[in-house]
Amino acid sequence: MIVAVADTGPLIHLGEIDSLDLCSVVDKLLIPETVYEELQAGGPPSELADIEIENNRHI
Repeated sequence: MIVAVADTGPLIHLGEIDSLDLCSVVDKLLIPETVYEELQAGGPPSELADIEIENNRHI
């Protein structure tokens, strides 16, 4: 299983160039709570609107 951790900038810029599908190369993409909050504050890319959110505070 391939797991990656995302930062705000790459997610925003991948959304800008319509390439969020590149995230599919990993089995699980972890988005830290701070990154999630930054995305919500700035208006997340529309492609992220339908992602499955799993709240794992222990990670």
